[in-house]
Amino acid sequence: MVCSKDSDHNVVETVDTTFTDDGNKRTYVDSFSGTSFENQTITVNMAEEVLMGDVNSNGTVDSIDAMLLSRYAAAWVNIVIDLKSADLNGDDTVDNADAMILARYIAGWEGYDAYIVTKTV
Repeated sequence: MVCSKDSDHNVVETVDTTFTDDGNKRTYVDSFSGTSFENQTITVNMAEEVLMGDVNSNGTVDSIDAMLLSRYAAAWVNIVIDLKSADLNGDDTVDNADAMILARYIAGWEGYDAYIVTKTV
């Protein structure tokens, strides 16, 4: 439901809203007759939770993820990974630094468990 308010912030109209949902993005479409919002379309990006390091999206972080991330960072062809969960150091680039972090986590190096968290992106 969408509400419109007057200048004193009193609700003056409520309208049911229809939307389409493609997973991470929801698009709302509505018509508010007689207001400046007539035939307004609003697209909202929906947040999702990802397990950092789970580059194959199977729900666990393991040596398979480390192998895939290393191969992706080395530019092997046909390697498909979840880039959101692969950027372990948060620099907006998936590269050898991320692969090193994940390999050290898998090997049990102290302090590297701090990178393997669930984040909302």
